[in-house]
Amino acid sequence: MSPLTEYSKNKIEIEKKLHKITNKDFKPIILRLATVYGISPRIRFDVVINMLCGMIVSSNQIKLNSNGLAWRPHVNILDVIKVIVKFFDYTIKTNQKNIFNIGSNDNNYRIIDVAKIIKKIKPSSKIIFLHREAKKSKDNLISDKKIQDGVDKRSYKVSFKRINSLFKDFKFINLDKGIKILIKELIKYKLNNKKFSSVNFYRLQKLDQINKIKKIKI
Repeated sequence: MSPLTEYSKNKIEIEKKLHKITNKDFKPIILRLATVYGISPRIRFDVVINMLCGMIVSSNQIKLNSNGLAWRPHVNILDVIKVIVKFFDYTIKTNQKNIFNIGSNDNNYRIIDVAKIIKKIKPSSKIIFLHREAKKSKDNLISDKKIQDGVDKRSYKVSFKRINSLFKDFKFINLDKGIKILIKELIKYKLNNKKFSSVNFYRLQKLDQINKIKKIKI
């Protein structure tokens, strides 16, 4: 395990600290979620599937900052909610770490393959590789400092064998179906470029904004 971002490093440190203070009276269950996507009242467009679906609905384009070869695990937000509810009745094992990856092996995909699935829904759309453009994008909402020369080193597949064997009857929404549902909902809510470009739907950019106006201090 080699986390590359401060976010992921922080999560690992929290897990370590929780494990240290675990005892017979305090038994935390840690759920490591795959990259969550799907419709919600305050949707985030800074996660990959939501972003790409938002792009295709609002501008009929899919813009990739990288070559798209990085792997990511994905999970629909509806499945996350259902799994959390199932853990309410879970009998905690005291002789092991109660850490679970949440998702399905079938939903490990490369970014470029996710883009192609989305493009099939709107064949007239275009996939654009920004790092190949003569004039590089200066769009701060979709730029990513972690990507250099089109390569995203945050590439990983995740095994979900443990959660799948624990809840054997639980079926995770496959990516094709989940993407179609999301795009249908975004069209229903009349997503346009103005809405898609609102900083309110991008976590880090929103934090940066409220930091600059001194509402918080980072």
